[in-house]
Amino acid sequence: MARQRIQCKLYTLFGHSFLRKLRFLDILFFFEGLGSRISPKNDHTICSNGNSIVNKPDAHIVKRTTKRKHMGELTFRTVKSSDISNIMMLEDTCFNEQTRESENVYRGRIEHFPQGFMIMEYEGRFIGAISSEIWKRDLDMSTKGFTLGHSIAQGQDISGDELYVSSMGILPEFSNKGYGTILFRALIDNVVKEFKNVKYGILIVNQKWTNAQRIYRRNGFYETGAIPGFFTESDDSRSDGIIMRHDSIADLCKIQ
Repeated sequence: MARQRIQCKLYTLFGHSFLRKLRFLDILFFFEGLGSRISPKNDHTICSNGNSIVNKPDAHIVKRTTKRKHMGELTFRTVKSSDISNIMMLEDTCFNEQTRESENVYRGRIEHFPQGFMIMEYEGRFIGAISSEIWKRDLDMSTKGFTLGHSIAQGQDISGDELYVSSMGILPEFSNKGYGTILFRALIDNVVKEFKNVKYGILIVNQKWTNAQRIYRRNGFYETGAIPGFFTESDDSRSDGIIMRHDSIADLCKIQ
């Protein structure tokens, strides 16, 4: 049975209970490994003022600047094959051995869906990344798509209507600054603009991540079910995975 991975890998180093599968969407914050993993160490602070987005069509770069004193200039761009070493460094930094994805998995994501794989840089330095897949919405969701090590080539449906954030991570020294939220919204903005068919969002989160769940709900996500023993903790104990969905992810890009 394929090892489950923490989702919401959206990396918001959120806590230290690294899960096995999850890679998604902790929308924006700081989670532990998403397979739909999100790194539990990512930030969950939502930025509201002084932000602007400038599109750079020629380079597929989305730039966001802020007037807040604790933030410098953040740059967002789609992934390149040359980013693989930094991506694997981030994986090793943000996730424990049970929740890490392989280099082959990431190379597949780069090859098959670069538009849904964004890199975040701070003053030109690589500090985070977020990856995703497009699925056809299935209200009777099984655990198959969430499993650790699954191939995007086999699971993605580019004509689908639901975005699954498979992984997100931010380097620890840049956590708790609101960067996770900004990175997440940059991904949504990039995908929704190019793929008009994408309407919904999905993620899986550890039952113990109450703070993450609260943030998801604040941003329009709601619980639709649970998978018993979905996550494997660092001590090999098991925790349930809570599936959360959003019915209009494009609306998140309108929140500044």
